[in-house]
Amino acid sequence: MRSVDCDILVIGGGGAGASVAALAARAGARVVLVSKEPAGRGDTCIASGLMTDGLVNPSDSPDKLIRDLVLCGERLNDPVLVRLLAERSGEAREVLEEFGMAFRRDREGRLMPLPTPLGGHSVARTLTSFAEGNQLGSALRAALYRAEVRVCEEHLVTDLFVEGGQVIGALGVELASGEFTAWSAKRVILATGGCGWMFAPFTSNMRSNTGDGFVLAFEAGAELRDMEHAQYIFGLSRPESMVGVLLGEPASAGFFGRLIDREGREIIGAPARKTRGQVAAAMAGAIREQKTGASGGVFLDLTRNVERLGPVYRELLSLSRKSALDAVRFAYGGAAARCQEPWEVVPSFHYLPGGIRVDGR
Repeated sequence: MRSVDCDILVIGGGGAGASVAALAARAGARVVLVSKEPAGRGDTCIASGLMTDGLVNPSDSPDKLIRDLVLCGERLNDPVLVRLLAERSGEAREVLEEFGMAFRRDREGRLMPLPTPLGGHSVARTLTSFAEGNQLGSALRAALYRAEVRVCEEHLVTDLFVEGGQVIGALGVELASGEFTAWSAKRVILATGGCGWMFAPFTSNMRSNTGDGFVLAFEAGAELRDMEHAQYIFGLSRPESMVGVLLGEPASAGFFGRLIDREGREIIGAPARKTRGQVAAAMAGAIREQKTGASGGVFLDLTRNVERLGPVYRELLSLSRKSALDAVRFAYGGAAARCQEPWEVVPSFHYLPGGIRVDGR
């Protein structure tokens, strides 16, 4: 068994883990990152390139973003974490840009949020990037290597070492060789993602999302919170081998998109302006009332976007949802990929809002 000593051990190699590992190493710490998959993968590779920045719009403010987050969270949010997110969302965007993620700007170099508020926001603050998740993952990998982070890929962490109420390291196994490694560290950061694969096939998540981090934390004595909550978005309804594949979230409906049942009746108005929770509840209602299509889903109708916006809408969709369009073309055909036919969609598990109870530090 190998033994490795470091200042900070980061478990999980997606966007969160890779970012914190690179930043800590740049600050002078000896950092080891352990990941079941290649670093920069996980659910980060299905990111669409959309991001909220609460400071990008002159008419916006952290207080406005806090209000929107609390309302969209149905007042279940932790106020300390909400304020932290609202006040520092701009820093997160700056870090991603420094790593190599490019967001759309005008000729003067100013960031360009989409003109209409989306996803429950009251102010236009949604940025689009020129890349999706795989490109973001590549940027994160490059940041790790520039910062000289020691990366242990395709390793599964099986146990945390606890001494005096402090986590001081971890034990893990290399999946290919079966060899174990014991890491000792001054600090251990869990960034292992969620548990979406437990909902398969109705999930957009990668197969690696199996809830390992929750188990590690719980067995080490940490408290878990809000584990009963779940977010769903749009997934493919067929063929069987592609059920649940990511097609987008409420914002994907666009300015004039509709969510309808098999009889063409709207099940919720202006879905692009609604939260994931509101849209998922509307879809569940239609499914419960058996107003679904042949594959058990409802229909995302984007045809009015094409009729009213023409090439502008297609360009926007190809920039922000290229992978979804590719999936639709394969599953439903060319007319659907050109948004000339509605897409049959099912609720696909996307995100677990709960996890380890943390504070503002």
